[in-house]
Amino acid sequence: MPLTQDAINDLLRKISNNNRGLVEVNFAQQKLTKAQIAQLAKGLETNYFLQKLILDGVMLENFGIKAISKALETNENLKYLSVRNNHIGRDGARDVANMLRVNKTLESLRLASNPLMPAGIQDIAEALPENNVLLILNIDCCHVGDGGLIKLGIMLDSNHTLRSLGLACNGISSSAIKQFEPHIANHRSLRHLDIWGNTMDYVFDYNQYDVEEFSTKFVHPKPRSSITSFIWSAKRTTLTSDASDPLLKGSDAAISETPENAGPKLKVRY
Repeated sequence: MPLTQDAINDLLRKISNNNRGLVEVNFAQQKLTKAQIAQLAKGLETNYFLQKLILDGVMLENFGIKAISKALETNENLKYLSVRNNHIGRDGARDVANMLRVNKTLESLRLASNPLMPAGIQDIAEALPENNVLLILNIDCCHVGDGGLIKLGIMLDSNHTLRSLGLACNGISSSAIKQFEPHIANHRSLRHLDIWGNTMDYVFDYNQYDVEEFSTKFVHPKPRSSITSFIWSAKRTTLTSDASDPLLKGSDAAISETPENAGPKLKVRY
């Protein structure tokens, strides 16, 4: 339901005035003006109570994400930020990367449906080894490509905090996934990986290597990796060994219950 301009301005004033009772704000699809975005960013610099901010489809573009990212370099309370579908490009990705290097509180970042491109993904990937608080990164539909995926793999070798990575619909090939596998196999914190809807869903050659064997190899939580859920393709191949993790509840993953002590379970639905 669209907010009136009076309602938007009232929320912005409450953020600026550090309203103690305001812990979550949803501006999704409100098409904020540049002046309102600037006011929001200024308020975030000194706000101590807001924990969740949703800015999906508000036309942030690079200007807006630069202002928000700059504010979050000093903000010490926001834990969840969603900026999906905001026409954020490579320049905006660079500003996000700079923020991630210094921010100490943001745990969930949703960047889906922005044309970050491989170069923008590289900027973010190079920043994450310096970040030890971000748990969830969603970059679905961000034009990651094979080049961006390789940079993310290198990042995972140095980042030991990330627990959920969304990479759906990014034009990633089967060969790139195979190169990505060793980085996942040795990762100790990642529990959810989504690569649904990539090129391999349509051209994947089952003779190239066995999908079930390949998937089980690096998703199995013992002894090499801690991943507990894995979405392979449009056919929804899902491997899970623990659906009780609160971090994964409410995620886009199709996570099924696994009986205690039953071990990992592979489900293939056609």
